[in-house]
Amino acid sequence: MYTLHMLNIFPTMFLAQFAHALLRIVLGGIFIYLGWRHLVRDRAALEAIIRRHWPSVAPYFVKYLGLVEMALGGLFFVGAWTQVAAVAAMILSIKMLVLHRHFAHPSVPPKIFYTLVLGVYLSLFITGAGAIAFDLPL
Repeated sequence: MYTLHMLNIFPTMFLAQFAHALLRIVLGGIFIYLGWRHLVRDRAALEAIIRRHWPSVAPYFVKYLGLVEMALGGLFFVGAWTQVAAVAAMILSIKMLVLHRHFAHPSVPPKIFYTLVLGVYLSLFITGAGAIAFDLPL
């Protein structure tokens, strides 16, 4: 029995750590932007939408969402506590997938975004921060 194996045209094993870092830095930047947008630019509109469903928690929920997104984005961007932040980001993504139908606003990404982010953060949880990070590989 013969098995067919194909060699990789570009042997990139030495670049794997940079691939993890690239995912981490790009998603960190996206989450910082989303947090800023939810806290500053679209805060009043989001509070009005959430007030329809949960009037007493609307201001706190929007502030919480923006601050958590910015904090997680910052941790990912610099590569600090990456695996702990990945677990928190996965919880946030699942929460946003479940509650997405309550947020009808352009600043809230679609469900497919949170599904993709969930997969990337699961990958970062398994692999770690990659290169150029405060976290040290074990």
